Amino acid sequence: MLIEGVKLLIMGMTMVFLFLVVMMYCIQLVTWMSRHVTEREQKQMELESLSNAELPHSSEESRIPIAVFAAAIAAYEAER
Repeated sequence: MLIEGVKLLIMGMTMVFLFLVVMMYCIQLVTWMSRHVTEREQKQMELESLSNAELPHSSEESRIPIAVFAAAIAAYEAER
């Protein structure tokens, strides 16, 4: 009975190990297959950051008044 338990233990641990190895290789395969997509996305992000750096950005334009936040919070709390 004890020997059967040890056999089952070794068999289960081996199956888990093999599953994890196969999963690791599948992840590496997907990474290898999608490397061109990742390169294109990175180039696109670099171009966007360069174009955003060229545009003048005023911090006053991007600020939202505190009254707007207060009204939004009040409206949310009124619905509850």
